[in-house]
Amino acid sequence: MSVSAVISSLLPKSLKVSAFFSQVKVAHFNEGRVRVIYDALRHDDDLYRSVCGALDGIAEITSWKISRITGSVTINYDPARIEAGSFLEQLIDGARARA
Repeated sequence: MSVSAVISSLLPKSLKVSAFFSQVKVAHFNEGRVRVIYDALRHDDDLYRSVCGALDGIAEITSWKISRITGSVTINYDPARIEAGSFLEQLIDGARARA
């Protein structure tokens, strides 16, 4: 596990979301789907694997896709299943605010 992964695992969810949003640009948002551009995914294999594992672990996500060419992360989710205070809820709230 990388140093950044260890540090990230120790951060509260709200700080993880803040750190994530400082590195991404919301490209598109509508209820049930969000797409962000995360440039670091284009060249960081460890980050790519970490993000894939994290997305696989979120039950509310119905499907997701990452384009390594563009750094685009598209997440389809079930709005009715979002848990209060979850990383996904904070991600969606942040995307709404930036859309």
